[in-house]
Amino acid sequence: MNQAILHRLTRLDQLFSQFDDICDGAALDIKRSHCEYSAAAFSQHLHDLQNSDRLLTVGIIGRVKAGKSSLINGLLFEGEEVLPKAATPMTAALTTLSYSDSFTAEVCFFNRDDIEQMHSDSQRYQQKLIRLTEDEIARLAERRDVHPDQLDESTLERCKSSARRQLDEREPGLRAMNELSLRVRASGMDINTLPSIQDITAGSRAELNQKLLDYVGADGRMMPFTSSLNIGLPVAALQDLRIVDTPGLNDAMASREQRTYNMLKECNVVFIVSPAGQFLSEQDLELSSRLSSSHGIQEIYLVASQIDTQLHSRSERERWGGDFSSVLGGLKQTLSNAAFGTLKNQDNESLKHLAQNIQPRLFVTSGMAKTLQHQPESSWDDNCRHALQMLHRNYPDDFSQAAMQRSLSMLAGYDALDGAIAGVRQQKEAIITQQVESFCQSQRKSLDRAVSQLAEHFTEGKKRIEQTDLAQVVKRQETLNEVRTRGAAAANVLFQDQIERLDLMLTEQLSGLIASFRKDIQQSVNEAQGQTTRSRTVDKSGFGARFLRAINFGGTETITRTVTTLKASEVRTALEDMRSFIDSGIATIARKLMHQWRDAMNTALIAKLRETVGDSNVDGDQLATVTRWALATIRDLPSPALSELPAVLAYSGTREGNKAEEHLAAAHDFVVQLQQEAHLYAKQIQREVRQIAEIDLGDLIFAGLQQELTKLNDMVLNKRLTLDKMEMIAKAFKELAQ
Repeated sequence: MNQAILHRLTRLDQLFSQFDDICDGAALDIKRSHCEYSAAAFSQHLHDLQNSDRLLTVGIIGRVKAGKSSLINGLLFEGEEVLPKAATPMTAALTTLSYSDSFTAEVCFFNRDDIEQMHSDSQRYQQKLIRLTEDEIARLAERRDVHPDQLDESTLERCKSSARRQLDEREPGLRAMNELSLRVRASGMDINTLPSIQDITAGSRAELNQKLLDYVGADGRMMPFTSSLNIGLPVAALQDLRIVDTPGLNDAMASREQRTYNMLKECNVVFIVSPAGQFLSEQDLELSSRLSSSHGIQEIYLVASQIDTQLHSRSERERWGGDFSSVLGGLKQTLSNAAFGTLKNQDNESLKHLAQNIQPRLFVTSGMAKTLQHQPESSWDDNCRHALQMLHRNYPDDFSQAAMQRSLSMLAGYDALDGAIAGVRQQKEAIITQQVESFCQSQRKSLDRAVSQLAEHFTEGKKRIEQTDLAQVVKRQETLNEVRTRGAAAANVLFQDQIERLDLMLTEQLSGLIASFRKDIQQSVNEAQGQTTRSRTVDKSGFGARFLRAINFGGTETITRTVTTLKASEVRTALEDMRSFIDSGIATIARKLMHQWRDAMNTALIAKLRETVGDSNVDGDQLATVTRWALATIRDLPSPALSELPAVLAYSGTREGNKAEEHLAAAHDFVVQLQQEAHLYAKQIQREVRQIAEIDLGDLIFAGLQQELTKLNDMVLNKRLTLDKMEMIAKAFKELAQ
């Protein structure tokens, strides 16, 4: 099957090269839509998959602070912190680890184009910061009923700080590029003197770590230039293994994001790491969307990290009887159910497949427990000590001196992970065979669709050429030139009208969503509130009362008061649901409206241009192809960036009195913050729509039509030769379809 696919892809490339003069935009669209791999790329990917010397490649995916480093340290270094930490989560380099006889590292640097992209994105960041700051100032001035010029310097500075915070949270990728750009400029280095790769050697792990700080450390001179690291370590656990540690954010640097994507295509196994407390967030799913079954990735596992943070809720302990192993098992079952419910509805086939087989592929882990289990007490930090204190308090029998190691091992969860990797190692050949088979099946299906549609396209194309003479084409070109200005203007008028319609639809829908969530959350918080009576005995004042107490015959009184209670877990659930609603609900509505608008715009444009230019003067198929292409150049709308639930609201028990009031105040502040961020997102969408309105869509369409007519003119000018070629290529694609 592999050779047959390679032959067909080779033939496909040959046909497009051989008949380049008759392969129009529609044919290229069909090829691009269905054939991701050229013959050479298919052959190379297949060779990489089947290479007998190939290392077993394990990919690690997870957002910032998901616990990826803890996972790697636990798997390879018994919980010891070994890898150098990134300067910031935004500037984390793509890192691979593999076995080496000595301590080595290969540092790859950004190239000139990457640096230029940094500076360009930094400019965009500064421009957006200015616009956001102006919005903040205008809003504050309106609220105070003063002119913006009347605001003092400290107030203006606070507005700028607020704008910067909003921008950084909403567009972390742009923030990263601005940060890198500023560091590059401050370094004073000449990019022309920078090598593409720097090799590093060291005599020990500590020495290597120290040297790498210059490339990835917070104050590292070369940090802003570092794209990726390939680290080699003489560690037995790395034998025949390569670990790919991906950045925790979708990378704003296109070259590194592409390299991450390419490296994930090579992975035999992928672990998706998600914190148990914020399990499978939208960002987790977005990062996991890099995975594709078309590349043959088969072994995907889900790791719920930091499980130790979820053990201490009173409700969870009571729910599972207070026994440590039962609580741990119950938490895993809860996470398993949540994973199934989330992943089964994803568009990504790899994630859907994982949902159907989630039980044996979900691991709960604690890097903290691994450290407590294997590292000396002298190396523990405050977090480790606090974690152990909580375990002692809530599970004293399971974390007594006698049971400590067994319970820590169970909590760490790395025995199961080691077993999974060992199993993958043993089944390496079977996994690779399955990857190859899956990859080839996917490519064959895509190729079948492509050649079938291409055969039909060129068969119909031959009929069109037969029915077209040169005079018609010349007339069309003349007519197109005559009506181009009028047609482009008509297209742009329609475009502007439709843009206004899109703006109104988005504003109405998003405003409605934002208004509704505040009402829903208030109802949920009200339902979580209650009251209870608390009584306490106090001493009465006076000599008589003291005498009565001395002879145990009274002298006290009971004071009863009513206090506010709050089920904090219900508030937390409501807030998390609200945040998810804003995060996914608003984005879903915006994208759905954008998709519907594109479809409606495409239909309206074709009708308008046919009316303006006339059906006799423009080919309907060409017009449809060109308008689809022109509308496809309009970028998709961004997603909202919302603040995470504050730690103070993560409490799960019942709060009373002042603590309940404080919790309610914090919840109210968070709701207000989310509402503000939702409004900012709505405004961002409006700005994006205004930028879309600046596109000269009419000129794009008519330039595309002119290009298609020029090619048609050449084909009709040589009609006999063109018809022969059309027949040959249609026949060739029909043969390829068999």
